[in-house]
Amino acid sequence: MAKLIHFGVMVTFAIVGTRFDPTNPHESYVTMRQLSLVLLVSRLVLICQYSSAMMWVKRHQKIITPLAVHIAALMIGAVLCLGFFFMFTSNSSGQAYIAWYVIIVMEAVTVFVSSSQWSAVSFAHTNLNERCGLLNLIILGEGIIVLTNSINSVVKGEVFSASIIAQIISAILIIYCVYMLYFDQCFRNPPSPIRHHFWALAHFPFHTSLILLLEGTSRFITWRNAMEVVNGITHKYLTILTSSNSTTVLAAELGDFAANQFAKVQADPSKYNVTNYLTQLRHASDASSQEALDAAQGIWLNVINATLKFFKIQAATSATASKASDPATSKDPVSDLYDALDVYDLVFVYFFIAAGLTLVIMAALIALSKNGKLGKGDWAAMGLRAVMGSGLALIAV
Repeated sequence: MAKLIHFGVMVTFAIVGTRFDPTNPHESYVTMRQLSLVLLVSRLVLICQYSSAMMWVKRHQKIITPLAVHIAALMIGAVLCLGFFFMFTSNSSGQAYIAWYVIIVMEAVTVFVSSSQWSAVSFAHTNLNERCGLLNLIILGEGIIVLTNSINSVVKGEVFSASIIAQIISAILIIYCVYMLYFDQCFRNPPSPIRHHFWALAHFPFHTSLILLLEGTSRFITWRNAMEVVNGITHKYLTILTSSNSTTVLAAELGDFAANQFAKVQADPSKYNVTNYLTQLRHASDASSQEALDAAQGIWLNVINATLKFFKIQAATSATASKASDPATSKDPVSDLYDALDVYDLVFVYFFIAAGLTLVIMAALIALSKNGKLGKGDWAAMGLRAVMGSGLALIAV
């Protein structure tokens, strides 16, 4: 029954988690409440499991004490999750969800310390290694799924250039190399309990950096594809701009150009300011005047923004909402474009930092999992990973 409930919690968490949006707390507080209930149920089930185990070993005091410590930590977490359910309202702070991470860290530290103090609940002779390896495989598998979604966006863009194909191959090689590097040298049984604890603890930042690495890899493929499409749109725009001698012809051709591109990316033209720019263009004195060029550029920028949105390259919801409330920037295509491009500045930073951390942590895992004295090959592998990882992380700076 407990496993069935845990499975239900996992499925519910996956379903509700897709609506998790900390950037928009005033509209997503219902989702926050649902996640709090999911976390509450998971801890109640664990309390019942630990309590059941205590009933069977009640004659062994050395086992009861650490189990009681675990139950106490879970009970504190459950009470806090219940309190957070009522804390999330339409007026709650956008940072309130951070309290969840405080609970998780508290519980993890409790388990880590108690398993270090009492051998009865240590990680020795458990299937922790196998579960860490399986979680690593799950993350790599999810990375492959995300990669296929990025390849699907290439099909949408109808552009398979040499650079995109090279990026897809590089992404596959990244996943393969991480798999080989981890399971060849990092996936071993640590020789001592202390090393085992730190080996397990190192998997928290390792899996986090691995997720960011794989997500960034797929994002770069989408970005390259979008830039190929944008380059094609820009070429068409410049051809129309240089071949039209009158504002009437220019307005007609740019109107058809925008309508065709909006249809390709399934965009709603009413959400973009193209009509006003076309009117401004028709009333311009000459096709080469500054007024006409500004109007033509506005049409081009709106088409670019619609195309980027089609590839899901857009600013966060909070930034869009704040701009919508400001009349000075709500219809500014230049501002919209910069907001979308800023997203990939962040992707660039976290991709290289995550790639560097992944390699550095794998170097540490080799040292923690090595049984016996480190050989020259081990030192060479650790040094190479550490140097390359540090170099990759510094690229983001």
